[in-house]
Amino acid sequence: MSRPSLWRVLLAGPALVPPVFATQLAGNPRVRLFVFLPDQEVRDGAEERLAAIPPAGEGASPGPPPITLLEEGGEEEVDILLVDLGKLDQDDESFRKMFDSAKAVGLLARSPAARITLEEFREVPAERCFGLRTVQGERGYGLEIVRLPGSTAETLDLASRWAQDVAPFHVTLEYDARGGMLERVRVPLETEAWRLVRESGIPPALVEHLSRAVFGSEWGVFARVLREGPSRRGEVARLMAAVNPGDSRFRVVADAFPPDRPGSLWRDLAKGPGSAAAAGGEEAPKAVLIAGSPHLAEAWSETLYESSGGRVRAHTLAMWDSEGFEDADLKAVGRHGPYDLVLECLLSPVEDRLRLIDFLQPYFAEGGQLWAHTLNAASTIAVQVVPQDLCAVGFGGLPPLWDIPAVELMKPSSSDTADLARAAAAAGHLGLHPFEVADEPGGVSARLLATLINATAYVVREGIVASPAEADQAVKDALGLPASPFALADRVGLDVMEAVIVGLEVFLGEDRYRVCPDITMRIEAGAVGQVTGSGYYLP
Repeated sequence: MSRPSLWRVLLAGPALVPPVFATQLAGNPRVRLFVFLPDQEVRDGAEERLAAIPPAGEGASPGPPPITLLEEGGEEEVDILLVDLGKLDQDDESFRKMFDSAKAVGLLARSPAARITLEEFREVPAERCFGLRTVQGERGYGLEIVRLPGSTAETLDLASRWAQDVAPFHVTLEYDARGGMLERVRVPLETEAWRLVRESGIPPALVEHLSRAVFGSEWGVFARVLREGPSRRGEVARLMAAVNPGDSRFRVVADAFPPDRPGSLWRDLAKGPGSAAAAGGEEAPKAVLIAGSPHLAEAWSETLYESSGGRVRAHTLAMWDSEGFEDADLKAVGRHGPYDLVLECLLSPVEDRLRLIDFLQPYFAEGGQLWAHTLNAASTIAVQVVPQDLCAVGFGGLPPLWDIPAVELMKPSSSDTADLARAAAAAGHLGLHPFEVADEPGGVSARLLATLINATAYVVREGIVASPAEADQAVKDALGLPASPFALADRVGLDVMEAVIVGLEVFLGEDRYRVCPDITMRIEAGAVGQVTGSGYYLP
């Protein structure tokens, strides 16, 4: 079916004019929009509102209004009919005329979690129908085109071509998943951000800052919530929890999404995240050792070299487990030591990490520091073999992915605030921006990134979209990310993301942290990402 040069679209049955995305359609020079309102009282007051909408296109010359109000449905032949079936009378002759006049019919979801169904409308030509959900994104409202029972390939193709011309992004869903695809990714992400605030006690401004840093986006998680409206996002979260009662990923967090008013936590977002307090008089680390999994060790070595302006060339001891190095490696470690700072980033079970940390203790300089990663365990657990006289703290473990060289620091229960202050000072000398967060697996950045990747993997596994690439691109476009979730997974490593989710499950004992089986199967097949040369987009 060919793409028309001008889309003729009829919007029928909305309670308000314009509906949520009518203005966006009206502002598109490739759309001629018609509106039919079956309610006479609503129709009587619509003329003034329609006249106030400017002509389509920047600098457009005066002409007919971009929206034409029809007295009867079916007056005009159209390419796309968008209809809220719940607002139309099937016995009205206009009802049949409208369907006869359209090449394809989009059935609007009445709420984010409402089902799109033709069960009560047997006279509707199912082969020409598709479901439609609108999703607010960074550059306007995107569209989810939903395959319904009876939808033909020709109908879905026409709907997809139309969506490509009128929306900043769109995706085709293989069936009507409750809430759509994108909300099944966005709601778990926002819910996890609220858990960090309400349950882990992390300031919302810091969660906002670190979410921008890890995603590389202009807007963080909470800025998006505030822009769309906390009440609106709270309603969506509660609806998603109601229609997915057995799925703990959508369990509502207490006191989440408070109203935006003076004195609320939303005002705190403008204050900035603050930094971890740094100790005075701490000298810059001169000798640095990074011991751990090859991809993490290499990434942190590159990070420290760049953040320090080339002053720090860390020695690396790369291994997959605590026994994965040779005598020559140990000789090299001894030759470059003793070390003022040791970063431990071994992505292994805690017992294996403890053996490595215990093994490295002779290589510390007097007054040296140990930073133990918290990707899969709290630092309190990871540093339990460290002597009291050694400065030991936790650090996020996830290397900075973008231009903000942030490092998350955690205080183990066995240490005091002086240790954290010393670590913050060392981080500053290395050109890193230190932030104190709760001592929990994943910290903030890795926890949010793992949630995003895991949620995207689940919508693929559930068959909501035809391919991983389609889901990946839709999430990227909707959230305005510079890199898609699966591209970030290739870069960071699926094993890192799995470790975070498993660590949270063990630490918190909650079933909401479940690794998508597709991620586990990819890891078992060696498709971990850049570290193995195979991933979602590799080779």
